[in-house]
Amino acid sequence: MAGLQDGARNAEGKITATDLAGYTQEKVSQWSEGRYDSQQTPWLDQSGGVKPVLVEALRQSEIYQLDISSDPAGFDIWINDQSLGSQTPKLISRPTGTYRILLKKKGYQDFR
Repeated sequence: MAGLQDGARNAEGKITATDLAGYTQEKVSQWSEGRYDSQQTPWLDQSGGVKPVLVEALRQSEIYQLDISSDPAGFDIWINDQSLGSQTPKLISRPTGTYRILLKKKGYQDFR
């Protein structure tokens, strides 16, 4: 990219695919760090010609334990508007995400 900033390595100011791939790899890795669950790393695939390729690392889903309890016990548990088919107290496992939890019991006000 120095060629675009008047600092070319040669008199013609040409940029090779290898130079571009190296620059792209460094900048995309820096840019994606901390922005996504996985860092994106481009690499230069020369097997069928020269072309830069973006490769995203596999995202690993984390599973968390959620301990749902109430006083008194026996509230029906609903997650994202669907009955879990269980009552409090209950330990459930869920992947990372956002959930709407609702507890219902006849004679009691619903609790969100």
